[in-house]
Amino acid sequence: MPKQYCSLNGGMTLLQQAFERARRVVPPERICVIVADQHRDFWDAALAILHADNLIVQPRNCGTAIGILLCVLTMLRRDAQAHIVFLPADHHVAEEHVLAERLHAAVDAGKRHPTRLMLLGTTPTAADPALGYIIPGYPSPDGTHEVERLIEKPGVARAQRLCAMGALWNTFIFAARGSALLAMLRDRLRTIVAQMETAIADDAGHRELAKLYAHLPSIDFSREIARGAESGMRLLAVPECGWSDLGTPERVTSTLRRLARQWVNQGEPPQDARSHEPVPAIVNLATRCMRFHASVSGLTPLPPASG
Repeated sequence: MPKQYCSLNGGMTLLQQAFERARRVVPPERICVIVADQHRDFWDAALAILHADNLIVQPRNCGTAIGILLCVLTMLRRDAQAHIVFLPADHHVAEEHVLAERLHAAVDAGKRHPTRLMLLGTTPTAADPALGYIIPGYPSPDGTHEVERLIEKPGVARAQRLCAMGALWNTFIFAARGSALLAMLRDRLRTIVAQMETAIADDAGHRELAKLYAHLPSIDFSREIARGAESGMRLLAVPECGWSDLGTPERVTSTLRRLARQWVNQGEPPQDARSHEPVPAIVNLATRCMRFHASVSGLTPLPPASG
């Protein structure tokens, strides 16, 4: 089961958390969600609240760059002056209000720098070799920085050096004017951009888009689009807010442990679990993790989850 459709603690799924994160910035009618058709069984009912025009379905997953391109082209057809904030659905944020304030600031800063992509970076809490890092450049009076360099998955020793020199974790949350983002994508993917523009314009029942997707390569935005395009970006720092990218089993596990400690120390479940009744049909990663550790340590395992 894709993790974005799972819950960390029995409350909202990661996708629902990302949707609520977006609602802190814009009203629901201005939120679009991009999903893959092969995951329809997971998102079909969960996203029933969305207007059909706000649900962007990829025929298959072809990497983050292709997904972002489809989003940008779809949104620009509706609003040529659109300012877009991208929020991945595999993040955990302990203090959502801190991130929300920075998201508003990123949108405002993006309007002052209409040709730049505004990256959000946060102070590392550890030298994680599997995350991306941003080396800040010259600061501006508006609180943003130039982006000197982006580095992906640097290895342990280099990650330690980056942290020591003040590099930030790349959250992969960013804001940009749609036209500026499209220009960046077109610079690296000129042929694919032209093909997708044609497919969207001529599409009938998504048949043309499906034909195109059948032959598209998988392209990662961070590695193949953003890296080397630092001159077209600016950086906005996010104060410590308990952000975590849940891209690896290790980071999922460490996040679950932090949630468990919070629950024990406070004597109550996290806010997410308090505000939403547990849903039997949702996979609760916390109980699954506890059951696994109990079984491998020889302890009596927890009873199976309902639903």
